[in-house]
Amino acid sequence: MQQIKNKRLTILAALLYLFYVMLTAVKPKAEEIYGQIQEQFTDYSNVSGTTLVGLQLGAPEGKVNLSKISGVVGFSNTYKKACYIASTQDGLYTAEGIVNLPPQNGIFPIVPEGAWRHLSKVKAYSQLNFAGFLMSSESCFADSDTEFAPISFGAESSILTISVNSRRALRVHASITDTDGDTVSASCLQAPPIRSVAFDTICTLDLVKVQAPQRGRLKIEIIPRIGPPLNEFYHVTLFPQG
Repeated sequence: MQQIKNKRLTILAALLYLFYVMLTAVKPKAEEIYGQIQEQFTDYSNVSGTTLVGLQLGAPEGKVNLSKISGVVGFSNTYKKACYIASTQDGLYTAEGIVNLPPQNGIFPIVPEGAWRHLSKVKAYSQLNFAGFLMSSESCFADSDTEFAPISFGAESSILTISVNSRRALRVHASITDTDGDTVSASCLQAPPIRSVAFDTICTLDLVKVQAPQRGRLKIEIIPRIGPPLNEFYHVTLFPQG
């Protein structure tokens, strides 16, 4: 009888421990953008082949703190997952992964499983030298219907920063056409003079000038040194829907 009682106590203790582990385990929260994000920080640069490299909501200020990074959730369809992509301007740091989105729209912290691996190294970079976005893809490949949404470091500003890889073009023009059909042009300048691999141009636009700033169509026009102009278009979510 005593053996049976001891066995029951052992089973009960095991169940209580399992319950404790389930309660204290790190789980994605409904108010977080959470997932497996693969980071790399290498001695060689990863060359970007895409034109649009980053969207950042709020004027870039200070150094990069990955623990403060957030993303805008407000795609036109209710996506449960998205792709997060980021890099430094010199291409030494890159990050990419499929993340779970909160069920509601808003601006939410981007949190990797575990922790940011290169937090201290990336802190050496200015926010102007960092680019990233969320896109409505579960494969991290974009097509003509893919939507892009900005990241944010919490700056209270209506400035949208657009990081562009112009491939050393002569000039770059960018503009956003909102859902009302109104177009607002951005101001584009060469990025700060560091080794530019991921992007070389930064365009800024004040969303206060956009009449319907929730969503729009971003146009990037690149005037190369040789050859005809190149136009690319992107569906963008700028502010979360109410």
